[in-house]
Amino acid sequence: MIRYLDEKGKKWRISYESSSLASLISALNIGFGITLLPKRLVMKEHKILTAKQGFNGIEDYELVLHVGSLSSTLSKEVANDLIKSLKNY
Repeated sequence: MIRYLDEKGKKWRISYESSSLASLISALNIGFGITLLPKRLVMKEHKILTAKQGFNGIEDYELVLHVGSLSSTLSKEVANDLIKSLKNY
């Protein structure tokens, strides 16, 4: 999302940050900002921004997971399982 906004020359700032998807969606639902969600998470309350509002469709995006080299074996295994499960999308 940040790269897209930068490429389009749009001014932006991070107004809310959370590791909880439910919290992010709640902030979105009360109009706290915009975000990029997979189609399966878009709800009827959400407004999808279009070219009319200055947002062309974003076809592909990258999800990044950082796992530190000092992370526990369990953390690394969970990260690998998550990566494997996301490859289906």
